Amino acid sequence: MSHFTRVRTRLVDERTIRGALARMGYEVLPPGNGVHGWRGQKADAAFKVRPAGTKYEIGFVPESGRGFTVVADWWGVDVLPKDAFMQRLTREYALVGTVSALAEQGFEVQEQVEKESGEIRVVLRRVGA
Repeated sequence: MSHFTRVRTRLVDERTIRGALARMGYEVLPPGNGVHGWRGQKADAAFKVRPAGTKYEIGFVPESGRGFTVVADWWGVDVLPKDAFMQRLTREYALVGTVSALAEQGFEVQEQVEKESGEIRVVLRRVGA
């Protein structure tokens, strides 16, 4: 019996996902021999992360034309609730994507503050202005 859960996302850019994971403090790992789950079960992924305090991993699988699916044995990743991980990943993805897009338009981050509510305030300025 598989314990793996697949969560479809709207995250489409691998570089932005990797940046979001880095902001969350994860080292992005190559797929190696798959995403590890309960009793040695494995799932395929393009890349993965391993939360501290567990031997289980969270993988990222590209789905043709639909972005990435997150795959993990969430029962084994008990140090990190699925909903909390997905919510933070989505927030960080939005931040990294927005800052990256604005940097391409000539802006740079002047200030970035994370409030207790989880809201992130970013002040940007056009370079050379």
